[in-house]
Amino acid sequence: MPKIFKWAAISFASFFLITAIFFYFRLGFYKDVSLKKMENPLELHLIYKEHRGAYHEINKVISEVEEWAEIEKIDCPQTFGEYFDDPSRIDPDRLKSHGGCIVNAEPKSLPAHISYKYIEPKLYLKAEFEGSPAIGPMKVYPAIQDWLFKNTEQQNGAIIETYTVYGNGMKTEYLVPLKK
Repeated sequence: MPKIFKWAAISFASFFLITAIFFYFRLGFYKDVSLKKMENPLELHLIYKEHRGAYHEINKVISEVEEWAEIEKIDCPQTFGEYFDDPSRIDPDRLKSHGGCIVNAEPKSLPAHISYKYIEPKLYLKAEFEGSPAIGPMKVYPAIQDWLFKNTEQQNGAIIETYTVYGNGMKTEYLVPLKK
């Protein structure tokens, strides 16, 4: 094998390895998923916009609601995404989700493009992950499914992901409603 091909192969392999290591640490693949069944029911007040399409494109919708809340001086300490469909079974352009803010109470008035929803108190399995939400489908959701199976629990509704940004990091909490 000519030396040029050997060095090209070594360079390509090195580049691939360095890129893989970079993303492993940057996205938080090494971080643990914490799973815990909540002991007290949680109620939620949500302002949101509907989203149709690939779940990874929901950021724009969340930002629109967050910007509206800021203009209206409505506290939005956490943003969220509520995901209704299984992306392994539904075409990406048909996936349905809601994105927006968790608020303390129903706002006095809302524009036509933003909705409000109250979710009555219920018990959730709460998964916490401080890596990128982009790797949730590869790391967090399998851990959730394993926990549900091992604990003979069943999911009862859409999973809500809450996003809390702090400094240079982000914590995502996955709220999985449980059947009683």
